[in-house]
Amino acid sequence: MKRTVRITVNGRLIFYRKPYKRIYRFPLENPILIKKGGKYYIKMGKRIVRVSFDDLKIIDEAFKGLWEVEGVKILRNRGRILIRVYLRRQIEIEDKPKTIVKLNKRGKNLDVVVLSGKKVIDKKRFKINKKTADELVKYAKFFKKPIIVCKDEIPGLRIKANLNGIDVVESFNLKINLKPILVGLLIFLAISALAMVYYSSFSVTTIKVEKKLDVIVDIEDVTIYAPGIGKKDIGDVKVNVYGSNTNYRVILQLANLEKPKGIRIIAIQVYDGNELKGIITPITPSLIIDEYNEGSKTYELKLFYIAIRPGIVKIAIQASVELI
Repeated sequence: MKRTVRITVNGRLIFYRKPYKRIYRFPLENPILIKKGGKYYIKMGKRIVRVSFDDLKIIDEAFKGLWEVEGVKILRNRGRILIRVYLRRQIEIEDKPKTIVKLNKRGKNLDVVVLSGKKVIDKKRFKINKKTADELVKYAKFFKKPIIVCKDEIPGLRIKANLNGIDVVESFNLKINLKPILVGLLIFLAISALAMVYYSSFSVTTIKVEKKLDVIVDIEDVTIYAPGIGKKDIGDVKVNVYGSNTNYRVILQLANLEKPKGIRIIAIQVYDGNELKGIITPITPSLIIDEYNEGSKTYELKLFYIAIRPGIVKIAIQASVELI
């Protein structure tokens, strides 16, 4: 996908001693940038004026033909005569991203969560300063086909990200096929099998958002007797929507896990009817589910487990819901 990126490079006129009013008489149509002997000039009509630019890297790229000059504006600020050069460029943007880099502004800090499908694969915090945009773009480039999701305005982020082929949007929903994950998990669970006694304890959490949504985790204590590998319904997560359908996000988090060494595998699958929404494990302890134009829903929780000897496991799950 191609996109036109526009950028403004500021500079100032130097070695110009004529009255300021006459500068506005310069014809600004079809301006020409000139580089000679390491110095920069701009030709406007018959006049050639030497300039000092703030961003020499972009200006050098313009000389190489990577940017097209759209226009020039001359203005006065505190006794100085300034120049603004407006450039544009066609950039190839990744239109099928595989990784979401989500930004949340919290005061003077920026919390970053990286998602691959429904899985959180990395987290990081940045301090907001003049270098934040460059640091975020450099960080996002570590991941495969990223897209940056940010509702807050970060100075310079959109342009610098676009120049690196990364799109910046306010919201994005990445769909993923979870069947290969389930198949891989079942194959891994089938490697070994012995008897176990399983006991689990779950928490119940209710969080209300703007009096329009709430979520309830309702799971009963359960004792499981099985020959090594087992699967059992353990409860549900109910999201209540008061009023008309809306867009919301459900976040499930494995808050606590205490298990003996004999317990090898613990995996909680979250279903919406027959559709698998995701899997929670100690390695991937959180799950984010985005719903669009939906009403109340009930997600079923099913437990997969494997152990080499009997043991007792205690698990606590927390849930929250927010409008998107």
